[in-house]
Amino acid sequence: MKRWFLGAAVAAAMAVPAMADVSGEYVEARSASVNAGACHYNGELTTAGREAVLAWKIYSGTVDGVRVDDLGVVAVVSGKENLADTKNARRSVLYVDRQATPKQQAALVKLLKEKAGAALGTVVAVKSAPFQFKTEGKTVTVSAGDAARLSVSKYPCNHCIMPTHTWYKPFTKIGDATVAQGIATGYKDATLGVSWTQETSDNVYLGTFAFDNQCPFW
Repeated sequence: MKRWFLGAAVAAAMAVPAMADVSGEYVEARSASVNAGACHYNGELTTAGREAVLAWKIYSGTVDGVRVDDLGVVAVVSGKENLADTKNARRSVLYVDRQATPKQQAALVKLLKEKAGAALGTVVAVKSAPFQFKTEGKTVTVSAGDAARLSVSKYPCNHCIMPTHTWYKPFTKIGDATVAQGIATGYKDATLGVSWTQETSDNVYLGTFAFDNQCPFW
């Protein structure tokens, strides 16, 4: 009986598709301030915040046996209402690093749909694009070809932000979440039928992410 149980357990475990173990840096920028005074927040709540740019820079990891080291993805998300409303239907476009092979692109798309599906909503298109996620001192620059661009300035310390004036949480679970200042945020691509630019505001979250490999049997 013990031998049969062990054999069945091993067979079942082998039948489960491999899950992801991927980590790296993350940035998101909204078309509304994350940190602001109460009047500013209330003014934007129903008039802004309908768009966002999310980016993952992968240090290392494997998705279903496919290595995805040093690749990245930018997601552009749009909704009819402020994205803070979880009942608001979302649509998104994924811009995958053009250095990715077809297998790597497929693996990354699958990963983000599984791990960040609520943030992305319906993925209406997947595109290959030049990917940049560069940190120089306190400046972070992200781009997906000519479609999406972010220029972010880190604050010197956490004391520069008043926690009581932070109104939104990051779209996905991240470590070391820090509010930063978006110097310029923009998106222009006909795929979603929207385009926008955001002037300087505290509309950015920076952090790290780790999509852990967890076996559902343990």
